[in-house]
Amino acid sequence: MEIQRIQVLAYNPKVNGIIKRSYEPIKNALSKMKGKWIVNFSAILFANWIITNAFTSYMPFYLIYGKELILLMEIRYLTW
Repeated sequence: MEIQRIQVLAYNPKVNGIIKRSYEPIKNALSKMKGKWIVNFSAILFANWIITNAFTSYMPFYLIYGKELILLMEIRYLTW
């Protein structure tokens, strides 16, 4: 059994900047909650998962699970 070792750098300024910018909408939404952020945190994260990313042109949900997300509302009312 042969294990292949791969060296990975922990710090990459270009990628780290992209990741930090991707958290901006979450930070902005949480800052508008003014004390009630913990109640709405899961809804904000869910909204972030179902919005199409301009950089990748895909929803983060699709990139993780490989499936399109269908909301219950879309079953009754067609959105596209």
